[in-house]
Amino acid sequence: MVLFGLWQSTQCVPEHNFVWVDIAGVPQAMVPAADKGPDYAKRMAMPPRGTPMFQSTAECPVDLEDGLARAGDDRDFYRELLQMFVDDAPLRIEELMAAIDAHDATRICSVAHGMKGAAANLSANAVRDCAHQLETLARQGAIQGYESPFARLRKELRRLAEFVREF
Repeated sequence: MVLFGLWQSTQCVPEHNFVWVDIAGVPQAMVPAADKGPDYAKRMAMPPRGTPMFQSTAECPVDLEDGLARAGDDRDFYRELLQMFVDDAPLRIEELMAAIDAHDATRICSVAHGMKGAAANLSANAVRDCAHQLETLARQGAIQGYESPFARLRKELRRLAEFVREF
């Protein structure tokens, strides 16, 4: 999950037909844009910004416009980052369950904080908010009261996984 905390952006450099890959604001590599394949532009064709993919933004588990902007408007890259997060989520859920069962507020806080940061970097705001609630309870030293925010976190992770499958 460190990747999500460090990754900042990609930026197209059309005059050189390269894409800069930045990590924490420091240019790390230039990748030839041609490596993305001849049909890259067609695959990346998206409706204009502001065109909703859902009936309402409340239905979407991510802020799609912000998430795509964070991924340099590269839909495949954004989907890959979301998939990595979704794939990692069951391990974090197990860690949270064990920490909650053990009344280990320090561990709950640590795991929830990591999930919150990763979700925020992916514009998965509903997951971020649930993780933030768990982190806040743990920082307050709560021994109880985790059930409801934990259940909401699991629900939002399922919604996010469904979104990624359809994205």
